[in-house]
Amino acid sequence: MLIGDKKFCMCGLSSSQPLCDKSHVLTKDESDGKLYWYQNGKREEVIQESDGGDCSGHCGDGGCGHCQH
Repeated sequence: MLIGDKKFCMCGLSSSQPLCDKSHVLTKDESDGKLYWYQNGKREEVIQESDGGDCSGHCGDGGCGHCQH
């Protein structure tokens, strides 16, 4: 988002928040209807399971119980 002469991050991936560092280009080939996890500039698809899988691999707090990473 451009406000005045400043570009602000709208994707949440910028390492220079709140300013845009063009990290959003990582998302340009994402598939609709899929959920992705970004860490250290790398993307992984999050596999959602209807049986309340285990997120302990990435949630950090013992898991949210809604997906499997």
